[in-house]
Amino acid sequence: MDTSKKIVKIYLALILLVFFSVNVAAQDDYEIQVYTSETAPKGHTLFELHSNYTLIGNKQYSDNIFPSDKILHETLEITHGFSDIFELGVYFFNAIGSNGRSGYAGSHIRPRIRIPESWNLPVGLSIGSEIGYQRMGFFNNHWLFEIHPIIDKRLGKIFLAVNPTFDWNVDRSNDFEFNPCLMASYKINKKADLGLEWYSGYGPVQGFLPWNQEHQVLFVATNIDFGSNWEFNAGLGRGLNQQTDPWIIKCIVGRSFAF
Repeated sequence: MDTSKKIVKIYLALILLVFFSVNVAAQDDYEIQVYTSETAPKGHTLFELHSNYTLIGNKQYSDNIFPSDKILHETLEITHGFSDIFELGVYFFNAIGSNGRSGYAGSHIRPRIRIPESWNLPVGLSIGSEIGYQRMGFFNNHWLFEIHPIIDKRLGKIFLAVNPTFDWNVDRSNDFEFNPCLMASYKINKKADLGLEWYSGYGPVQGFLPWNQEHQVLFVATNIDFGSNWEFNAGLGRGLNQQTDPWIIKCIVGRSFAF
C-alpha cells in the first residue's frame, strides 16, 4: 500500500470514530461556500476573505443569536497545502453591525484530504472536518464539530458539486445535524461561469425539522477567473422559507502564494 492510501485511510478512520462516538439541533452566514474536491497545491497558501451582508433579516433575537438584519460578516480563511492531497485551513469569524453586534465571533480549523487521482474514481472526492470555538450571540453554541464530504464532477461546460455536511453542536446536543449544500454552474465563456448554489439545514438526522423551521436559501452566483492565483465568487441569495433571511449578498476574494 502506498503512502497516500495509508494517509487517506487513517484520516477517514479518525473522522468515522468521532462521528459514531455521539448519537447521531444550522448553516451560518460566515462562510457561504460550496467546496470543490481540489486541495491547495503543496507549498501554497491561499488567503480568502468571505464577505456576507444580510440585506433583509431577522430584527429580533432568535435562538440566542443577535438579529441578522443589516449585519456584515467578514471571515478570513487561510489554507495551506502540506502535500499533494492534504491541506489545513483556519477561519477567523468577525461581525460588523449596530447595537453591539460587532466583534470577533470565533475561529475554526479545517483539515481536509483528497482522494488521489491514481485511484481513478469517476468523480472528484475529498473529505474534511472542522472544529472550533464560537462566541455566544454571534452563534448559539460555543463548540462545533463538522464533517463535510465533497463530491464534484465536470461534464463539458457544466460543473456539479455537492457537500453532504453533518454538524455537531458539541455543547448543545448529542445530535448530528444534516446541512447539505450543492452547486450547479455553466461556463458562459473562458473567464466566467454562472450557476445556482443551494444551502440547507434540515436539523437532527434522526428527525428532520418541519419545512418552516429549516434553513433553506438559494443563490444565483458566479465565479470569475482573474488568473490561476486568484479566486472570486459572488452571489445574491434568497431565503426560501420564513426561518431563513430573505436576502443575502456574498462575495469571496482569494489570493494564493507559494512559500
